[in-house]
Amino acid sequence: MTESKISQLRWLDDGRHIVALLNEGIHSEIVELDTRTSQRKVLAKPQEGVKEFSIDGNGGILVFAVPSELPPIKVKSQTREELSRGYRVPFQRPGSARFQKLSLFVSSRLQDGRWTLPKRIVIQSPFTDATLTSMYCQEYLRLSLSPNGRMLLISYVDTGRIPERWKVSKFVQATVVSGFPGMHVTVLYNLKTGKTALPFETPWNHGVPLWSSDSRSFLMSAQSPVGSQSEIQDQREHRGSIHLFRIDVTSGKAEEVAVHLANPVQQPLFWSPPGEVFVQTQNDEISRFLYQNGVWQNASSAHIPLRGLVRDKPPGSVFVFVRS
Repeated sequence: MTESKISQLRWLDDGRHIVALLNEGIHSEIVELDTRTSQRKVLAKPQEGVKEFSIDGNGGILVFAVPSELPPIKVKSQTREELSRGYRVPFQRPGSARFQKLSLFVSSRLQDGRWTLPKRIVIQSPFTDATLTSMYCQEYLRLSLSPNGRMLLISYVDTGRIPERWKVSKFVQATVVSGFPGMHVTVLYNLKTGKTALPFETPWNHGVPLWSSDSRSFLMSAQSPVGSQSEIQDQREHRGSIHLFRIDVTSGKAEEVAVHLANPVQQPLFWSPPGEVFVQTQNDEISRFLYQNGVWQNASSAHIPLRGLVRDKPPGSVFVFVRS
């Protein structure tokens, strides 16, 4: 395997196995690599190819996205700088990108090591309750499976009718005026019950959510939720509108962890079991946040002379920075 053909590396909780997406020309497959023996196993190789995947901590539940056969719709592309910052690009700029429509499947590992036949995941729109067998997205669905394999976060563009309560948001209004075909929502799908929920009413998620080790909450870099105090404060203080939030799955409570983010698409970098959150707050600065006295506080910061930091986490270690 060569470096140019491998992407989306994931460490399993045993600290021994890595799961990754391997591209061989027009073909792609999800493979598991034993770092001790160098043995490689193919976990999934659908004929349509694989766009992205997410796997639970034990490596027993695998969710992956495959391209649909429907033609994509064109939208304006983002520059590299805009992708790094996580901002939506106005449509009047040059260049074109494509919306993709992806379908999701889930497979489970049996006791003998074999995998069950992939089962299609069907969600319900939080706006219209319409059944969706495939979803529009810009490049990726930003899949994030909880460590216990029970809950799946999916970020997609919902083209349904926008709720009235969302229309008061200036960000939503600007998005509608720009001609963008929907809202970039993130839903929570329960793999056991098949139910879909909207855990956090942000109109735009900018990165792949990161779960806590106990699967009870997750972190997300996103626009302030519609109608929230964060959104009101954004407008009153003219501060940036992309922040890092912690969302409790059971209660639905959302907390603002970090106000200022560098490269929101890659945030947060790491969340330790004791609760330390590491965030890139400047191009060359990493900050450590702790929950103290009922609020999240910046406990310390360190300057690192690297750019383009990407999160990756071998279990049992601190965090690793990979230059992109």
